[in-house]
Amino acid sequence: MILPLPVDASASRLEIQARTLPKRSRAAQPSLAAVAALLLVFAAVWLVHLDWASLSPPTDNIEQLTWVHAIEWGYYKHPPLPTWLFWLGTQALGIEAWTSYVAGALCTLTSMVLMWTLLRHLRGSRWATVALLGALCITYYNIRLYYYNHETVLMVFVAASAWACWQAHATG
Repeated sequence: MILPLPVDASASRLEIQARTLPKRSRAAQPSLAAVAALLLVFAAVWLVHLDWASLSPPTDNIEQLTWVHAIEWGYYKHPPLPTWLFWLGTQALGIEAWTSYVAGALCTLTSMVLMWTLLRHLRGSRWATVALLGALCITYYNIRLYYYNHETVLMVFVAASAWACWQAHATG
């Protein structure tokens, strides 16, 4: 026999239903480490596949590989920041096509982590993980994972700006 809940005249139907739902366990919540592992596997699979399937690096990557030989205050086609950041990567990994692939993937995956972190604060880990999985199905984030250009660098700054605005709002 199910006993009725005490009726509170000021409580809405949603509040009454929320009280009767079982509490979710914290064990099922995806952690940042689990998301990072997922993104690393995603990047490894896609980068190997894209390198195998393409005959040459994307045009934007070739431009970066050319421009990184001479660091300048500006380039005729794009702003200089992506090339400056790419120069740091080439100092560690060399001027190779794979360096540009890793740089492009790093920008995309950093944006995804920032998006997941923001959504985790807004809606919880489960919602953030579902949104992350959905975003990873978008062609721009998988087929173009190895692109490195001004747009992929900008994507990191857009995600970081959204996250920083939320932090400023949430912390006052």
